[in-house]
Amino acid sequence: MAKMTAVSDSGPLMALAKLGVLSKVFSIYPTLFISETVYHEVV
Repeated sequence: MAKMTAVSDSGPLMALAKLGVLSKVFSIYPTLFISETVYHEVV
């Protein structure tokens, strides 16, 4: 299976983190691209 890359906005990242399943995203998508603005919103 080919490695996949994902691009995300802050909303889904925060929701998955609150549900405690954000780490599962990285098992499916080893590379996750976010913009600098999204980074500042999430962190």
